Amino acid sequence: MAVISNNNHYTPSITPNDLKNALCAKNYEVGSVFSESYSNIRQLVKDTNIYQDKDVSVYQIGSEVSGTAKIGSRVQQNADTAPIYTMGGTYTGDLNDRMTIETGNAAILTWSARSTCSPQKKL
Repeated sequence: MAVISNNNHYTPSITPNDLKNALCAKNYEVGSVFSESYSNIRQLVKDTNIYQDKDVSVYQIGSEVSGTAKIGSRVQQNADTAPIYTMGGTYTGDLNDRMTIETGNAAILTWSARSTCSPQKKL
């Protein structure tokens, strides 16, 4: 699907390579890494918000995708400590994902998610 505006400018559609490694947010102050990537995309509606400062990191995902989504996060204060939290998942098919992860020096690690995934249909 392409977007055609009133001024007749053509915007090419998004290709799988455009979003292969779509987003990676790192906050070295609190030791957090969040990432999401998409491939084999047939449809993608995406809303990601990231709030970071020296004390907190908040990562919010709202995605509806037909294809493959990979979402992961890790919280580790420094290289000499064990990870506090590690999460990773690969979803294939039709996914409706709402996720919020918050961590930091001033926040207790919180995580909430609501995901539904139906298997990919073979054509």
